[in-house]
Amino acid sequence: MKLNVKGLANAAAIVAAGLFTLCALLVILAPQAARSLALVLFHLDPNLRMVNIGWWDFLGGLLLWIAGGWVIAGAAGWLYNRSQPA
Repeated sequence: MKLNVKGLANAAAIVAAGLFTLCALLVILAPQAARSLALVLFHLDPNLRMVNIGWWDFLGGLLLWIAGGWVIAGAAGWLYNRSQPA
C-alpha cells in the first residue's frame, strides 16, 4: 500500500500549526504553567526567564512549525513508499 505523501505532509502541517497555536495560547494565558511544562519537557534551567510573544514572533514560529511538520511528514511518507515493494 502506498501512502499519499502530499496528504500526509499537509495533515502534519495542520497538526503542527494547531499544536504551536495551543502552546502560544498557554504561554499567554497561563505563563507559570507554560514555564513549568517547558522546564520538564525540555530539561531547561529553572532560572529561565519568560519571553513575551508578539504577533511577528507567533507568525514566524507558526510558519516554521508548519514547514517543519510538512517536510518531516513528507520525507517519512516518501521513505515509507520507497520501502514498499512495487
